[in-house]
Amino acid sequence: MNYDSLYKQSLKSPELFWETQSNEIEWFKKPQEILSKDSNDYYQWFNDGTTNLSYLCIDKHINDGYGEQLAVVYDSPVTHKKESFTFNQLYDEVSRLAGGLKSLGLEKGRYLFALHAHDTTSSVCNVSMC
Repeated sequence: MNYDSLYKQSLKSPELFWETQSNEIEWFKKPQEILSKDSNDYYQWFNDGTTNLSYLCIDKHINDGYGEQLAVVYDSPVTHKKESFTFNQLYDEVSRLAGGLKSLGLEKGRYLFALHAHDTTSSVCNVSMC
């Protein structure tokens, strides 16, 4: 299926389209309700489902045996700095940052404003934790 046909399908039957797409990712709790509205009449997608994007982007690849495969390649046209991270290295860096934030009192469900530093590791970890 090409882009144009996928796009048309998404417009014609958005709920069916996104239900099909949702089957392509791993869920901790698979959603039973694809599209609903909240008390303010705002649409909610996959409201009763649970997944974790950090898990899908990092941990799943390690669990599938790709821990030593490159996950991120950073190549700055400004500083000419080049760095790369395997999934295992990325997991270690994200875990270290998460542990540091937890030791500072950050708890699950709390909001965090992260200002990206100008170094690769901080930028990659901040994005991966979101």
